[in-house]
Amino acid sequence: MFASNCSGCNTAWAKTFYDNFSPRIGFAFSPGSSGKTAIRGGYSLFYGPLFYSDFGNNMNAGYTASPNPVSQNGFSPAFNLSGGFPAYPAPPTLDPAIRNNQSVDYITPGFGKPPMIQSWSFQVQQQLAPDLILSLAYVGNKTQNLRSAAAVGMYNNYPLQDLSLGANVLTAPVGSAAATAAGIMAPYPGFVGAVGNALRKYPQYRRFNTDCCLENDGMSDFDALEVQLSRRFRNGLNLQLSYTWSKTLTDADSLLPGQNAGGGLYQNPYDLYQEKSVSSQDIPQMLVLSYIYQLPLGKGHRFFQHGIANAVLGGWQIGAIQRYQSGQPLPFYCASNSFSPGWDDCFRFNPVPGQSVYVPRGTGYNPLNTPYLNNAFFADPNPNPGAPLVFGQLSRVTGYRMQPYFNEDVNISKRFLFTETMYLEFRADAFNIANRHIFAQPYNLNPAPNNAFTNFGFVNSTVDTPRGVQLQATFSF
Repeated sequence: MFASNCSGCNTAWAKTFYDNFSPRIGFAFSPGSSGKTAIRGGYSLFYGPLFYSDFGNNMNAGYTASPNPVSQNGFSPAFNLSGGFPAYPAPPTLDPAIRNNQSVDYITPGFGKPPMIQSWSFQVQQQLAPDLILSLAYVGNKTQNLRSAAAVGMYNNYPLQDLSLGANVLTAPVGSAAATAAGIMAPYPGFVGAVGNALRKYPQYRRFNTDCCLENDGMSDFDALEVQLSRRFRNGLNLQLSYTWSKTLTDADSLLPGQNAGGGLYQNPYDLYQEKSVSSQDIPQMLVLSYIYQLPLGKGHRFFQHGIANAVLGGWQIGAIQRYQSGQPLPFYCASNSFSPGWDDCFRFNPVPGQSVYVPRGTGYNPLNTPYLNNAFFADPNPNPGAPLVFGQLSRVTGYRMQPYFNEDVNISKRFLFTETMYLEFRADAFNIANRHIFAQPYNLNPAPNNAFTNFGFVNSTVDTPRGVQLQATFSF
């Protein structure tokens, strides 16, 4: 973008798109005459917001000036107001070399295209019995033009074919014997830097900042089978059982590199298809059971309707919400010592055959002195600096997961009726009644296979809370 009338310049942050058509369509019908079956479906297309808050004042190069007159001898004034303000070049300055040897920011012309989300569903509902309904549904969505950090690598990295030079050559200074032997020369007079930096697309810049590349090349896919069994409140029982089997794939887990552990780091930004993996938020299996049951005891019920038995045994109700789901997938940081000048992205680890990613845990597992993850599972894909650089085999977010999440919240209550509209209710809620401990991801997901004293793989927190009991009394009138 240029605030000028130069040839080929524009004065917009990004191109504006006027084709954000957002249709929605749905249908529902009940085949046959029983009215016990319903079939529904729908499709929608909508758009997400754009984020323009990244660059701050980084786009002012060439359009601001901060003159700083200096005294010629250290004693005389830098200038006298009676002689007027010293002359200085007024912006804009369109010299293409103005940011040489400095970091720059960049907005791709297509950044103005917002994320596009397509969503669809198909559901069949069947009444199995009075107040009991079974639902089967397929739900999916596809998102394009997601904000991602891929462009950082495309502008900061040398071409893929130059990986074959190896780390020794790529880290050698331009002009050295290693660089000369490889046929690498300075890209322009006065260049100072390593071979890797000289081979980049724009060697005159130190780098494109990590918040530089306002681009939206990311995508995600979500597909799910949803099964639900529902019973409306009848004969003292209300119940809902839900099961979801799903998968979320994406190449844009994070807006910026380095976020979400290794999940925000690309290995090959030139081929985003290879960066597609399960999302860091992928939970493939989830089962949720919730219910309320009024015991058939006391006035208005089948048993113990009168006297002391009614007062003691009547009015009791129990309920619970039980959740069981897969663990969170694990991303890992880059392999140690695999970065080189001119390569801004990741070289991921290789798995070591015969090693498990998890440390065996017995019944007496203590997270204070035993890691959750096995450091010996990981191997640097480039242990030899003289050999060509190669990418690691682990995916951006791996299929390895933390332990499953299990939780049960239970409540019990008793109601004392005084009149038709006046009653006193006592209630006890027990959260995480089994007092399970579900570990959070380790605080250090950066393997160091050659360091026996690393703190990689240790956990220091949980994703749930200890068992808690809450008591309450309510008087209603």
